[in-house]
Amino acid sequence: MNKQHIRSIHAIQTNAAIINQIADQELQRGISQARKRAIESFYRSVVVHAQKLGLDVPHLSTFYQPEEYVAHCNTMLAQIEQKYSAEALAKDGQERGRNEPHA
Repeated sequence: MNKQHIRSIHAIQTNAAIINQIADQELQRGISQARKRAIESFYRSVVVHAQKLGLDVPHLSTFYQPEEYVAHCNTMLAQIEQKYSAEALAKDGQERGRNEPHA
């Protein structure tokens, strides 16, 4: 695993968390065009990084459903865990911390 993989994994995790928060707001407050655009934007970032990692990206339906975005993000996060085990991610983070110069 290289730095690009780590950056893409982090981007997917971050964007998926944001999508989850926005989807919760959609369910509580009703559908908003601004939140819909935000989810779509964050999801595009997830897709780009998932493709960089060689993950299978599920296809979205044509009807907007916030929970579908959340489910697809969870699917891709599960693929990351399978492809890049949690131990490998933790080990790589520790090694990266040792090799980076201190300011």
